[in-house]
Amino acid sequence: MDDIVVQGPSIEQGQAAVCAPILRALPAWFGIEEATAQYIRDVEEMPTLLAVVHEAGDVVGFLTLNYHTAYAAEIHVMGVLPSMHRRGVGRALVARAEEALRGKGVEYLQVKTLSPR
Repeated sequence: MDDIVVQGPSIEQGQAAVCAPILRALPAWFGIEEATAQYIRDVEEMPTLLAVVHEAGDVVGFLTLNYHTAYAAEIHVMGVLPSMHRRGVGRALVARAEEALRGKGVEYLQVKTLSPR
């Protein structure tokens, strides 16, 4: 994996601006404009982790969490630039999210996916 640093999770204004291009680069997964726009809004209000190329400072992936209870959370949305697929970026984001959640006492992490139908 390139020299990637995972930052967060945090809720910060402006995160949507760096996450939106990643979602838009993944039309096979995020091709419904209304849903993509909602994910972009959610990034501003939910804890988000950013995968950043250490030297350049470029954001190449992100993962946004949604807390359901004190003990349960969900990966709400996650994306990695296509040029960074198969390099461990997603794995690093999930590992850091799990670490942060364990530190908060969260016992359950879930992710929901949709089929092509």
